[in-house]
Amino acid sequence: LLVYVFYFFYKKNLPRRVRLPILFISSLLILLSFSKVAVGVFILVNLLSLISRRSDDSCHICFLSRCVGFLTVGYLFFAFKTDPLTISNRLTLVKRAVQIVIAHPITGVGAGAYVIAQSAFSFSVWYLFNQPVHNIFLLVLAEHGLLVPLALLFLFRHQAIRFLKKYPYIALVIGITGLFDHYFLTLQQNLLLIGVVLGGL
Repeated sequence: LLVYVFYFFYKKNLPRRVRLPILFISSLLILLSFSKVAVGVFILVNLLSLISRRSDDSCHICFLSRCVGFLTVGYLFFAFKTDPLTISNRLTLVKRAVQIVIAHPITGVGAGAYVIAQSAFSFSVWYLFNQPVHNIFLLVLAEHGLLVPLALLFLFRHQAIRFLKKYPYIALVIGITGLFDHYFLTLQQNLLLIGVVLGGL
């Protein structure tokens, strides 16, 4: 998804023979992941792109057909049945994270120590093994408390504002997917990918 947004919005000057295969492969991988969050954000950024370019498109029927096409794809993927307990399990993890944040609001439990802190809680569902909360913002607050995030926001506020204004779609992808999973903080692949993408902007 990050690669798709990177090449779709910020690498428009690349030759079509290079750009289009990358967009096709990344789109296919997003759909094959069957991640409802990834597919939902994929559809959202494409709809936002269509709406932002509507004034340049004189064909209203073309615009409507593209919107309907993306919404239909989204409906088909969201209609697939998944684990019926996935929402309640994620809410349980959120509840535990909030309890940890309340218990350690200033300094947190320490970098990388979230799972250790969460192991003190019991889970009613046997297969809900000890794992990070599926929300990068809660995870940061639980591990680092309020001091570190606030200090970073203060020190890099100008850079953050420039980034949000210049690359809103990259921020949108990281922000929305970060609300529903933790891989942007916990997977080395995602951390490296963010560095590669931001370095190429």
